[in-house]
Amino acid sequence: MRRKRVLVVEDVPGIRVTYARELSNRGFDVYSAGTVKEARYLIGELGETVDVALLDMRLENDPDEPNTNGAELGLELKEKCASILPEFLIRSAYADFAYFKAAFELGAAAYLKKNDTYPADVIRHVRALMLKHYVKGENPEVEEGLRRIAAVTRNTTDSIKSFCENILAPAMGECLGAPFVLLLSDRTGTQNCAGAAGTASGADMPLTSERVYHVIQAITHGNADPLTPYVLDANHVREHAASKPEERIIDDLDGAAFISLADLNDPRNEYRLTLGILKADWAKYAEAPEPLAAVVARYVRTTVSENFIKILVHIDTKRKSTLGNTAQLCLFVGQDQAAIVDEGAAAGDLRVESPTHRRLGDMAEDLRDTGVVLMNVAKSVAEEDVRRIRMAELVRRTWEELKKSWRLKGIEFDVEGECFIVANEQDVVIIVERILQWLAQRKVATESPNEPAIRVRCEADESISRVIFEDRSRRLSPRLRERLFEPFTLAAPPARHLNPPRPDPQGEAGGEAAESRHRPSYLPLYLAKTLVEEKYWGWLEDRSDDMAGDVGHRLAIQLHKSFESEVAQSGKR
Repeated sequence: MRRKRVLVVEDVPGIRVTYARELSNRGFDVYSAGTVKEARYLIGELGETVDVALLDMRLENDPDEPNTNGAELGLELKEKCASILPEFLIRSAYADFAYFKAAFELGAAAYLKKNDTYPADVIRHVRALMLKHYVKGENPEVEEGLRRIAAVTRNTTDSIKSFCENILAPAMGECLGAPFVLLLSDRTGTQNCAGAAGTASGADMPLTSERVYHVIQAITHGNADPLTPYVLDANHVREHAASKPEERIIDDLDGAAFISLADLNDPRNEYRLTLGILKADWAKYAEAPEPLAAVVARYVRTTVSENFIKILVHIDTKRKSTLGNTAQLCLFVGQDQAAIVDEGAAAGDLRVESPTHRRLGDMAEDLRDTGVVLMNVAKSVAEEDVRRIRMAELVRRTWEELKKSWRLKGIEFDVEGECFIVANEQDVVIIVERILQWLAQRKVATESPNEPAIRVRCEADESISRVIFEDRSRRLSPRLRERLFEPFTLAAPPARHLNPPRPDPQGEAGGEAAESRHRPSYLPLYLAKTLVEEKYWGWLEDRSDDMAGDVGHRLAIQLHKSFESEVAQSGKR
């Protein structure tokens, strides 16, 4: 981030020098002018490199052009800015309607009366406007940053967290002049994603999810007026500390001012972002938390929310594009491979009903079926397609069918608990079957003294239904598990591992029919995750690291009951 540039136009020398000195002492790059001629020269030289323009409205001490006001100079600066406009702040001793109108036409963020403001007030406004300038969407650096985030992150939560860490936090570090925390909440909890170096205890705030962070954020967002900061009194929240580290966090945050920066509901998640500005009495030019937080809330809150919305649009567009491209690829590759298999069999290059012939044919069919499912995922759910499903029963039934058709042996299986979801039963069977197939293939990586086993737990609370799958196999490395849900990264195991039945030459009712119903799946977890998240607003996640040791995988489906409510509101049950 380049040095923060402020243009000061003020005809009173003492005031002009004071602004320039105080802003320079706080790390701003200040250019000042006392006349219209000097201001026009700087406008021509600096152009759109000006980030904030602090303008006196009435330049009556200019003998050459006493009738040119600061707002008119601001308009001239605007004409020099092709890609991004500076932020404008007017400070004047006059409250004439004509000046208010000129400031409005300029788009000034505020019109401050000289008799009612002091240099400290002006500095806070400059800090907040500088921050707004550096995080608004029109800023080319922000635009490029959002494109880069959308390109490298795979979901909305990661994208928003990356925006906070890589765009918002650095800008705040440059502009605020005080230590701060950024508390980001999603369905998993509340995390500090910015830190706060130089706290009262001399330690950094933990960059982790903490219960006390969640409590503070809930209080802040419960404030009826989002522009009024919540000033934390350690004595009022100390009872929420569950450990010594949390007590230290509360002590460091004592007197900090918190404001809500964003509160956004996505069909799949809810995001809240809170800024906390801390006291820093040890710093020479540190800002007082409460008045600074109030000004930041006034200028920056809308800008941050707009960026959150842009991230959602970026990710949604990327997700839909990826889904459509993958669906077409599956269809085309499956069709092409089926044609190649038929041609090979006809030419005698591939022996009909050989293991290779069957596996290539199964792969072609699975790819084509997957393509069809993916193509239909984005369609609305029709009334006759959905019903209330008892998940424990469906999981047991799916396992029994899979075990029989694949001749699965030596795998202990158990289902406990219960939950209900509203969905298309065929979709749910696909989801559960794909997960169980993937876990079953891990039998070959189950080592003594562990025995192959799959455990399924169904549970629910007021808002979420969960189905959790676990096994006892040797856990894949984090690097491999990062790719679990990507297409074409994990193929089905060799046939000898799962003992698929051979066709029964005596009749179609035997193995041949069963095998056609239960072909190997070559995109198991990708298709399951896509159905869960794209069609039913849920999540399918790898939570293996929550398990002790290095044995076992845990895959968790969570379906929010808001989907059921949406179906009900649409008259679909």
